[in-house]
Formats: sequence, C-alpha cells, structure tokens
Amino acid sequence: MLDIQSAFDDFPSQSFERLYRINPHALTKKEHALYCLVLTEGQFKVDSLPSSDSIINIAIKYYKTTNDSFKLAQSLYYKGKIYQQKKFLIEAVECYHKARKHVEQNNIELKFLLNQDMGKIYHFKMMREEEKEAKENALRCAKQLNDSLLTGQSLIELSKYYNITDSLRNSKECLKQALSIMPASYYSELALIQAELSKIHLATHLPDSALHFINQAISMEQDSMVLYDYYNLKADAFYKLAQNDSAKYYFMRSLQSHSLRTKITTYYDLFKLEEEFGKRDMALSYLKAHVHYIRNF
Repeated sequence: MLDIQSAFDDFPSQSFERLYRINPHALTKKEHALYCLVLTEGQFKVDSLPSSDSIINIAIKYYKTTNDSFKLAQSLYYKGKIYQQKKFLIEAVECYHKARKHVEQNNIELKFLLNQDMGKIYHFKMMREEEKEAKENALRCAKQLNDSLLTGQSLIELSKYYNITDSLRNSKECLKQALSIMPASYYSELALIQAELSKIHLATHLPDSALHFINQAISMEQDSMVLYDYYNLKADAFYKLAQNDSAKYYFMRSLQSHSLRTKITTYYDLFKLEEEFGKRDMALSYLKAHVHYIRNF
C-alpha cells in the first residue's frame, strides 16, 4: 500500500489500477485505514473528487484510536479538501485546524499544504489578517522545503493578498521574486505572473509596460481558454495607449471565449470603448449583450 502511495505522483493511472485490484474486505483494520487514506489521496492526484467523506472517515476513526498523529493529520487534511472542493468552506477550515493540531513538527510538506489551502479560503472569505498569516506561513514552509515551484506559487498567492489590500508595490515585488525562481518548464505559472504584472502596470498608469508583460504571458500560455482573458488584458493596454483599433481587435478575440465571466467583462469593455467615441447604437448593443450574459451567469 505504501508503494502505491509513493508511486502516485509519477504513475497516477497505474497506481489507481493497482489500488482498485485490492479487495478492501480482505484487509485488516490497519490495512483498511491506510487503503482509505491512499484511495482518497489518489483521487485528488488524478482530479477525481471523492463523492463524500465516508471513506476518509474510516481512516480518521482508526488513526484517532491508534494515536497515529502523522496519518491522522493527513486524513483530516483530505477531509478538509473534500469540503473545500464542495464549497463547504467553514467545515474545510475546521478540518484544517484539526489537522494542524496533529501535524508533526517535521512534516513541513503537510504544513505547507494546510496553510496554502487556508490562505485561499481566507482570501475568498475576505478574512485579510488570517489570509496574510496563512500565506506567509506557506511561503516559509516552501522555502524550508527548498522547492522553487512551491516557493513561486506561494509568492503568487501572497501577491494576491497585497493586491486586494492595495499594496501594489509589495504585490509587484512578490511577483518579481516568483518570476526569478519559477522553474522554466512551468509555462502557465510564468504566464500568470506576467499577466499579473501587466495588471499592476495598468493600474499604475504604465500601459507600455503592461503591454510588454501581457505579450510575454500570451507567448507562454498554452491553454486557449486562459488566452482569451489575456487578450482582454492586451486590449486594455491598447485602450490606455489610445490605440483603439487594436484594442477593439483584441476585445473581439476575447469574445471567442466560452467563459461567461470573460464575455461579461469584454462586452462591458466594448460598451465603454464605443460610447467614448459616440457610437451609441453599437455601444447599446454591447451593453445589452453584457446584461444578457450577467442574467445567465
């Protein structure tokens, strides 16, 4: 079972096949608890959300009775992940806090995961002090692990806190640090950093720099759905540079997105663009489209 658990990162599909060949009814209580933990962990690693917490609860119940703090903390963490994925955020945080009480001092990786997920929840719930503490703890853990990817991801998350609290200088500094250490093979993460830097430069009235960073992001991003959002940012930069034909071109490209959120934003941007130049009929048509997609959101 431990061999299967350790192989999940490199061979997720094969590990799942091995796991499903095991008959859980033939296992001892100890083996069954580990089976439930490994199965739940594996489902997250292959992006297959567990339908309920019933399986991981078996592991939690067993590890509570055996005082196995290491596996109990892991089990509580995955129960929290199930709640988080189902948008039961208060219950998720409660599980993460319980896991934190049992996590061993040297289990830096689990401490990182707990703080990373709590930071995201606190960001969504607008609990700013808690968000800052969790994200700083996650960054500290990532540095202790000497993991450049996790450190870069933590800096991106911390930059979101600074951005939402109007500390754009600190947000920019976090993103620049992330850009300098993120492994070169992680194109989407690098593109995201460039896009966030573009937003900051737009907000600080530096559209030339914003255009530079968003061009970098577009050249790196391979996900077409994300590209449509980046086209919207590029259009914003052209709009601020008074290059309105180019702005409209990229707004129209952004409209090809299947994301309602992207369409809502882009139709409103087009409304503002056309209204500014007195094209009222065209502006009104974009405004109507904007309202239509809001109602369907």
